[in-house]
Amino acid sequence: MAKEIDPSTSMAALFGARMRELRTAAGPTRAELGAKTHVVGTRITRIERASGAKPTLELARALDAVLGADNLLVDLWPYVYREAFPDWSRKFMAYSERAVSIRQYAAHVVPGPLQTEDYARAVLSGDLRRARDGQVPIKEVVSDHLRYLTWAPGDDFPSSLRLRQYPASVPVVIDPRFGHGLPVVAANRVPVKAITDLWEAGESVEDIAYDYGMTPEQVDALCQAVVRLAA
Repeated sequence: MAKEIDPSTSMAALFGARMRELRTAAGPTRAELGAKTHVVGTRITRIERASGAKPTLELARALDAVLGADNLLVDLWPYVYREAFPDWSRKFMAYSERAVSIRQYAAHVVPGPLQTEDYARAVLSGDLRRARDGQVPIKEVVSDHLRYLTWAPGDDFPSSLRLRQYPASVPVVIDPRFGHGLPVVAANRVPVKAITDLWEAGESVEDIAYDYGMTPEQVDALCQAVVRLAA
């Protein structure tokens, strides 16, 4: 039997708990509810357990209509969507509160997405040498990477960094404001891992595309790129 979710732990958990109560009262199984709202049953399971991607507004509306919830789930949705910290990060946060010291490894002096343009160019203008053999990189090649940074208007800090290893048809970026530094889809700021987790769990590219406002071709290209990167 699945462990009960404490609705007080997060808005996603509250949404899932209320949805489960409504579904239980209305009678449909998760698979039946998924069919009526055009998603697979595992998507319903993940939402009820607050263990997967957040529901879209369109899905919240569909769930409200099927379950006769009188807009309860639609009213909860903005709070779920804007929740600052996902459930999976809460254990880490609890450990951080009790930690005597925290050590973090950084490969560079300042992480790239946090650099100002002047800082980045100053670093590139210096004598950069590889520790292994002392070879100096070609500055023109390194400087070319700056074009993948998007600079916020009127701000010295870049707003996002586009990752070249993903297909051009589905631009993927690192945006410090979204995804806690993990790769997100540029168009909707959904973490790449949230999409690939659903795909690996057996959900169709059509269902995933519907949930996130993407085309099936984009979802397939993104998942295939992740497979190639992991190979």
